[in-house]
Amino acid sequence: MELLWLLVVIVGVVLLALVQNRKEDKRTIEDLQGQLAAEKQKAEEAERLAAEKQQVPLGKPRTRDLFLETLTKMGCKYEFDEENRICFQWQGGYFVGVASNESLFVTVWYFQWGEWELYDIDMLSRVKRVINDANISYSLNVVYTLNEEGGNFYIHSCKNFVFVPQLPDIEGYLQVMLGEFFTVRRYVEKELDKLENQEEKIPM
Repeated sequence: MELLWLLVVIVGVVLLALVQNRKEDKRTIEDLQGQLAAEKQKAEEAERLAAEKQQVPLGKPRTRDLFLETLTKMGCKYEFDEENRICFQWQGGYFVGVASNESLFVTVWYFQWGEWELYDIDMLSRVKRVINDANISYSLNVVYTLNEEGGNFYIHSCKNFVFVPQLPDIEGYLQVMLGEFFTVRRYVEKELDKLENQEEKIPM
């Protein structure tokens, strides 16, 4: 009888210990989860503060003034048309810029660098094809327009890009932006010649 009571007591102590351990384990898991959540929140806050610290305040835009100053430093003479657009020459190309002190972006146009007679349907077909390829391959836009009164059609290109004083080498940056116009022009002219040569080799 005494042995039976002893076994009951031992079993009770073991069960009590198991229950206590489970409670402690549960508290330990909850504490760990709480610590992890707190650490995650601290890390996110630190990351947010670091990102804000790295951001350069742009202040009030002075894009047009900066664009004109940069053109002057590059040795480009400019004038204004009736729409107050900025007309200038660089590396033999004639460009038209649109810039405002209310915006961070500049738009530059390179007008009529390709011209053909409107009745040349074959060339118009080639131009459409090559323009589509150029717009996929490059970051500027190439378009064509029809001048029915003059009986011609033209190719133009334009590019929209950010222009702020925080750029490290703003003169070099603008030269790269303008240089892409010539890169695309050479590409279009080369592809047009290639298509024309291929068509000439096709037997009639």
